[in-house]
This record gives sequence, structure tokens and C-alpha cells, in this order.
Amino acid sequence: MLYVNPGSIRMPRGRSDKTYVLMDLENGQANVRFYRSEDGSAVEDLDVSGKL
Repeated sequence: MLYVNPGSIRMPRGRSDKTYVLMDLENGQANVRFYRSEDGSAVEDLDVSGKL
């Protein structure tokens, strides 16, 4: 089981960025990428990847 909670777009904590997550699963590899809700730009310092 993999649980991803990117937080609240409406009321973010710890950052001013309002973000959402897209997760790709392929061949046992998970890539979690964060994007700004305002313009869809990537927030690369929050991205996470790893094997499941």
C-alpha cells in the first residue's frame, strides 16, 4: 500500500506554494511529482522517486 497526502491546496502548511501531486507507477518504480496549482509549473525540490 502506498499513501500519498500532498496536503491542502486551499490551506498549505509550511510553504506558500499551493500544490498538487501526480504519481506515476511503472515496473515497481513510483515517481511522485508536485506542481503549483496556480500555473501547473513543477516544484522539483518536493519530487520523490523510489522502488515499491
